[in-house]
Amino acid sequence: MLSSHIFDRLELDDVLREHLDGLDSYDDPYFICIKLSTTAGKAIEVLIPELDHLEQDIFAFRLEPQLLLLSLECEVDEIKSLSQMLLTAFEGNNITAQIAIFHHNCLGSPVETFKWSTQLLESLIEKSPNDSIVEFNDFCDRGNWPGLSAYIEGREQGCGADFGYDYDENDYDEDEDNDDDEDDHLDGSYDENGLDASGFTALIQAILDKDAALVAKMIADGADVNQGDWYKNTPLNHAVKSSTEEVVTLLLEAGANPNQTGSYGTRPLMIASFNGLLPIMEQLLAKGAEVNYQGDEGETALTMAAGNSTKDVVERLLQAGAKVNSLTNDGNTALIHAVIGNYNERTAIVELLLANGAAETIHQVNIHDSTAMGLALDREHQEVIELLKQAM
Repeated sequence: MLSSHIFDRLELDDVLREHLDGLDSYDDPYFICIKLSTTAGKAIEVLIPELDHLEQDIFAFRLEPQLLLLSLECEVDEIKSLSQMLLTAFEGNNITAQIAIFHHNCLGSPVETFKWSTQLLESLIEKSPNDSIVEFNDFCDRGNWPGLSAYIEGREQGCGADFGYDYDENDYDEDEDNDDDEDDHLDGSYDENGLDASGFTALIQAILDKDAALVAKMIADGADVNQGDWYKNTPLNHAVKSSTEEVVTLLLEAGANPNQTGSYGTRPLMIASFNGLLPIMEQLLAKGAEVNYQGDEGETALTMAAGNSTKDVVERLLQAGAKVNSLTNDGNTALIHAVIGNYNERTAIVELLLANGAAETIHQVNIHDSTAMGLALDREHQEVIELLKQAM
C-alpha cells in the first residue's frame, strides 16, 4: 500500500469538504494534486492567465503552503494537454512541481479519490524530489490506468479493472478498418463472469461505444440487459450517463430494470435528473422508476437535480411525486442543494421548491452546521436571500 502521510496530516477546510461532499458517484472530476517549490499562492498567480481561457470550471484549493489541489471535469485529451501546460508554466517561472492526476471513479468516494491523489503524489515526490514530474491514474485511459491495487487494501493486481494492460497506441488507430468491431466485442477475452479487462460486459462496452445497432443485435441474441459491470453499475446506468437516448430505449424495451441499483445505490433516474436529461427521465418514469428512492448517501433524484440540473427537471420530479423535504445522510435538503448549486437557474429552483413546501424545512441544519439561509448569506446570493426571508 502507498504511504498516506500527506493526507493523514491534512485538515480539510469547510470549502474543500463542501466541494467533495457535493460530488456524486457519477461525477468524474480529475483531482490534480501538486507539490511545489514555491507557495501555492504564487503558483495560482502563475496559472491564472494560463487557465483563464479554459471553458471548464476549475476549483483550486490551498492544502498547505506548498501543496495545491485543482479539481475539474474534462476529457482525457484535455487533461493531457492541461498537464503539459502546467509543466510548461511552472518551468517558465523556475518552479519545480510534482503533479499527481487522479481521475475519480465509482469505486471510491470523492474523499477517497482525493486521498489516492495525495498517495500518488507522495510516490512522485520520492521518485523525483528535485525535478518536475507528472503521472496519471485514469480509468478512461488504458495507457495510464494501473488500477487501484496500490490504494485499496486486499485488492489484488489482475482483479477486474486492475488487469495489467499491454498498451499499444497502434491498437487504437482511428484510421484502421473497423469492420471487425463486433468481433472485438465478442472475441472471447472475458472472464467467467463475462467481464473484460476493464470490468465491462460486451453489452456495456457496446453501450459505451454508442453503437445502437450492436446493442440491438446483442439483445436479440440474448444478452442480459441487467448484468452489471465489475463495479455493479448496470447497463441502463451506463446508457443514461454515457450513451444515447436510442440505446436507453432499446434497453428499457428489452426489460432493463429502471430500479436496479449501481455503485453507491445509484439508479438511472438519479443520473438522468442530475444531468438534465428530461426525455430519458420521461422514459424511466413511464417504466416505473421510483422517484423517491434514496441512495447509499440518502440522496434522491430531487436532491441531486436541485443543485445541478434545471428548473424543468426539478418541476417534473415534483410532478411525479418527489418529496421536497427528504434529507440526505449529511442532513441536506433539496433546498440546501439548490442554494449552493453553481448554475444560472439557482433562484428559479429555490423559488419552485419553496412553492412546493420546502419552507417546512427551511431551518434544517446539516452536518456542517449550515442552513439554507446561512449558505445563501455566505455566498451573497441576494435574490435567494430575499426568497428565503419571505418564506420564513
